[in-house]
Amino acid sequence: MMTEEVKEELEIHLLEMVQMTIESGDSAWALMSISPEKYQDYKVKIETGDDLDINEYGRVLAYGVGETEPTPEENERLLEEFGYHPDLNMEEKLKKILEKGSG
Repeated sequence: MMTEEVKEELEIHLLEMVQMTIESGDSAWALMSISPEKYQDYKVKIETGDDLDINEYGRVLAYGVGETEPTPEENERLLEEFGYHPDLNMEEKLKKILEKGSG
């Protein structure tokens, strides 16, 4: 039987860089790990500009306050630790995952 920790490690999640303004009024960014099941709802909230609690859609892997995007050094760390690269196309990755799951 799989523990919840092992099960979570095996789940496929999408990485998404989020730029936001936090309650203090400061700019911030966060690298999110979003489950495919919640991705569509997340995108709708983003596109409509509705307020959202990012913790409802996934887990924050890394963040920074005072900037809207990571520095080049932070991007290197995000690539090493999480496999995130700023040029990734989440929409295409999601389509491939869904096609694989239905095939």
